[in-house]
Amino acid sequence: FIGGVMFDEGFLDYCKRYAPRLVTALKGGASEHKMYKYLSERYETICSPDNGEADFKIIAEGKALKVEHKRARNTPYANGDLRVELQKSRDSGGKKNRFYRKDQFDIISVDVSEHTGNPNDFRFALPSDLIEDSRYPDCLKKMQRIKVDDFGVWKKDINILT
Repeated sequence: FIGGVMFDEGFLDYCKRYAPRLVTALKGGASEHKMYKYLSERYETICSPDNGEADFKIIAEGKALKVEHKRARNTPYANGDLRVELQKSRDSGGKKNRFYRKDQFDIISVDVSEHTGNPNDFRFALPSDLIEDSRYPDCLKKMQRIKVDDFGVWKKDINILT
C-alpha cells in the first residue's frame, strides 16, 4: 500500500512496459533510502528535500558534508566499467544549469549493487577527483566512469573521504 492504494503483482511489469520513468524513479528512491540507512548507521544524517540541494548532509568528525547520491546507469561501457550520470534531472534555466559544479558537493555516492549483485554496494568519490566538463571547467562532466575493481578514484568506504 502507498497512500491507500494497493499494488498487485503485475504493477511493476506494467510500469516497466508502459511507464519506464516511474520504474527509474522508484529505483532511485529505493537506492536513496539504502544510502540514507547506510549513512545513518555511521553519521548524524539529514535528508534534504528534492529541491536541487545535496541529497544528504552528514556530520563527520564535527564537519558538515554534502553528499549527492546516484545509481549507476543500466548500461555499462563495453569493457564492463560502470557509468554514472552526474547532472540535474530537470532543466534549471539553461544548459549549464543542469551540470553539477565541482564545489556543489563534498562527496558523490553511487549505488552499484544492481551490477555487482552485492546488496548495499556503493562507491564514493570526491568531486575534485572526477573529470570536469570540457566546456565548463567549473562543472563535472555529465558521464563519469567507475572502474569496478579499481578503487583509485571511486572508494568502497566513505570513511576514507571524510
